[in-house]
Amino acid sequence: MNLLKTLTLGLLAVALPSMASAQTVIHITGSTAFRAPTTCAIVTGLGGIGTCRAIWTGSSTFLKGTSSLLANGTIGSGGTATVIVECNWTGSLAGVVDVATQHALAFPDETNSTNIAAINGSNTLVTTNFTGGTSGFISAGFATTSTTVAPDVCMSDAFASSCAKALSTCTITGTGALTGTITTGTQLAAAINAAPLREAGSSSPIVGAGTAAGYLGIVPFQWAMGNMSGSVATPSGTTTSITNITQQTAAFLVKTGFAPLSMFSATGTDLASTDTTEFVYLVGRNEDSGTRIDAFAEPQLGFIANPSQYFLTFSGGANTSTIPVPTDYVQIGGNSAVGGTASLVESFNPWTSGSTLNTESRITWNLSGHGGYAGGGDVASVLSSPVDQANVFNTSSPAGENAGNAYFIGYLAVSDSGAFNNGTSKGLNVLTYDGVAASTVGIQNGSYSFWSYEHMYYLSTASTAVQTFANTAANNIATTFVSFGSSGTSSSTAPSGVKLLTNGTAGAVKRTIEGGAYVLNY
Repeated sequence: MNLLKTLTLGLLAVALPSMASAQTVIHITGSTAFRAPTTCAIVTGLGGIGTCRAIWTGSSTFLKGTSSLLANGTIGSGGTATVIVECNWTGSLAGVVDVATQHALAFPDETNSTNIAAINGSNTLVTTNFTGGTSGFISAGFATTSTTVAPDVCMSDAFASSCAKALSTCTITGTGALTGTITTGTQLAAAINAAPLREAGSSSPIVGAGTAAGYLGIVPFQWAMGNMSGSVATPSGTTTSITNITQQTAAFLVKTGFAPLSMFSATGTDLASTDTTEFVYLVGRNEDSGTRIDAFAEPQLGFIANPSQYFLTFSGGANTSTIPVPTDYVQIGGNSAVGGTASLVESFNPWTSGSTLNTESRITWNLSGHGGYAGGGDVASVLSSPVDQANVFNTSSPAGENAGNAYFIGYLAVSDSGAFNNGTSKGLNVLTYDGVAASTVGIQNGSYSFWSYEHMYYLSTASTAVQTFANTAANNIATTFVSFGSSGTSSSTAPSGVKLLTNGTAGAVKRTIEGGAYVLNY
């Protein structure tokens, strides 16, 4: 899913050549799982390549790492409607909270003269295709001034009802930003369930038979073992034997935070003789993440009250042992560029208590191990780090563990793992799930079950402009761009998702909730 890491702002504008005219401003938040398809769909809606203008900051690759984006074009009958779309990517769960409760967030100030000048600058015409080229674009910073306003639309790779269940376990401290009299997790969950959230999309394949709207596509997830081959003093026999994780092992791992290496052995004899005293530890996402909801739901755990996940510290890399104070611009955890193949894992411990929702620090989970990394890219980077097996240290090791050895495993979207089908990528060993590799065919025929639907939500009370924009963008994503990867390609190796079939379903099976039972679709 390639979540943004530090400055998590995007700005998409649909406007006449001058931004000084009357404008409708639409604010988008939530998950960046489908950031690339969403950007493609909106640019297309702005007149497309050769008409739309765009500037951005972040990665030199247009769709891959954009941290701020401003695009300028026209939309509507005759190409005269003026709409500005601003995005603050915060995570699926945070996005659902903020749209449902109309909690105000910080967005860039579209009236700032610096921003206006930038979008009207030279060399900003979008002349390339969506394959990540930079020709025709310039990289430019935005003014730091911002406005605070409730978002209109959110992206989510989890059902809103699942986000509500996740939030029911939280604690709300103090008073302030949440609307109404919400003071407990139970009340917050009820408020989300009562909000008039509507799924965006108005045409096939989003809309299924007899429904008002459906889903934008399928988000596949995977389990992946960390970098074992690059580790120092890795025990003999363990580097090539781990290829699969079962639903039972996944459930045990999430509940306890660790599992003996023997649980990952196919034969019981293909690992080192000490494998019952060598452990695998869970690396995962923070509370804002839809990926986390899906990973916990798939092994039939729901959103458990007290999972146990670990943070890692490195030599030659960033130290993630502390949790910075969150802001509207920086996702909780602040884990940009942590780890990597040039770093060496030296120690690990459960996440400290006090993790909070990205956009509202009053929403907390005061439990050790409950926190996690801000983005799927962070999880991939951490897992790619080789381990100093001779010296790796953990102050809370399970009883009987061989103190000299530790391995790490995590869950992430295929766009972050970089390997849709089973294999090695980014220093990770991508695993099969119950013996089945993630693939389009596996998802469509029902043999691979670790996936969820992608959603775009808005309030049914939203303005006509908001609803028209959301439905149009959702249709474009589902019909044309759902399979685009973060680099802007539709390659099968690392797409954002799997396209829905014409009846708005994944294929031979469908489900009504993450991890839910299959219903045959034929």
